Amino acid sequence: MPPGRDLVRRRVLLLSSATTVGLGLAGCGGQDEAGAAEEAAAAADAQQTAQGFSSRRWWLGFIDPSKMPTRAPTRAPTTRPTAAPTASPTATPTLAPTAAPTAAPTAAPTTAPAPSPTPAPTAAPTAAPTAAPTAAPTAAPTPAPTPAPTAAPTPAPTAAPTPAPTPAPSGGARTSYALDFSAAAVENPLSAGGVWTNNTQGTGGNVAPLNMTSMAVGFASNGATRIAMATHPGINYDDSFAFVPGFGPNQWCEGVLYKEPGYNPYAAGGSHEVEIILGCRTATGYHRWNEFLLNAAGGVDIIDLDGGPGAYRHLGVSTGAMLGKSVNDGDIFRATKMGNTLNMYVNGVLVCTYTGPLVADGSGIGIAGFIRPGATHNKFGFRRISMGNL
Repeated sequence: MPPGRDLVRRRVLLLSSATTVGLGLAGCGGQDEAGAAEEAAAAADAQQTAQGFSSRRWWLGFIDPSKMPTRAPTRAPTTRPTAAPTASPTATPTLAPTAAPTAAPTAAPTTAPAPSPTPAPTAAPTAAPTAAPTAAPTAAPTPAPTPAPTAAPTPAPTAAPTPAPTPAPSGGARTSYALDFSAAAVENPLSAGGVWTNNTQGTGGNVAPLNMTSMAVGFASNGATRIAMATHPGINYDDSFAFVPGFGPNQWCEGVLYKEPGYNPYAAGGSHEVEIILGCRTATGYHRWNEFLLNAAGGVDIIDLDGGPGAYRHLGVSTGAMLGKSVNDGDIFRATKMGNTLNMYVNGVLVCTYTGPLVADGSGIGIAGFIRPGATHNKFGFRRISMGNL
């Protein structure tokens, strides 16, 4: 091979290497404008040399062949290859692949899946089952059993016993009552099956006083008629009585009398009375009522009894209607209690009256009797009786 072509070939190869290095530095973008211009000139020169050797023949005659291999490789490999391969390959592969794959995959999988599954399952199952089962079973069973047993037994025993004793003294349980003694059973004391209170048995909240005597049902002096009569021996003021409890405060009572014709106990020094009693109540050793008194000779009075035997006071004011008159068989004897006024009638005529504070407050209405020695029990009494509220 001629020496001139080999020299040209070496020049071309050297310029091609410089061109390659220059292009790599330009791709990395790290060289200044002077280096880029120099590399462009070298590349152009190499291209012209390659295209036509004859066009550059003039240039070869002025170049010292001994200095070309030394100068060209010294400048080109020392200056360019040292800066280019060190900066370019280190910056390019290290920055590009490290930033892209590290930032993208690390941020996406770590941030997204972590918050999503953790809060959702924890908040939902924990809050729902805890609040629901605790509140429901506790509130339901507690109020149900408590009010049922407490409310039912409390009103029942309280209401039942309370009204029972209250109507007895104030009245209202009865409005009327009547008994025809001519058809009644003979008995001592008068009870009529527990309807009447007497000295030995109490009814309607009353207690037997046990220091008085009782009315009885027996045959009259004619031997055929049954009447209600007194039983006491006639020594003390332990009058015989019987009454029906349960009436209101305003009361009336009316009786049809039996009297043996011509009977006069006063001729023998005795005394005999039939009585209607209103506002009656009793306790042990105690009796309280207003007594309307009519004796066999026609005498009348109203008496207040409050205590034991002998505890009485006169209240009545006579109208004089019975003066000079006697009591006869079949006469109608009536007494009334209205407010604070007490009135007594014989055959519809007012014969005695009282108005004042000593009106008895019991609920009972009844009859009573009193004698003194010289009188006979079955010669003066009641054929029948009726009573009620005004």
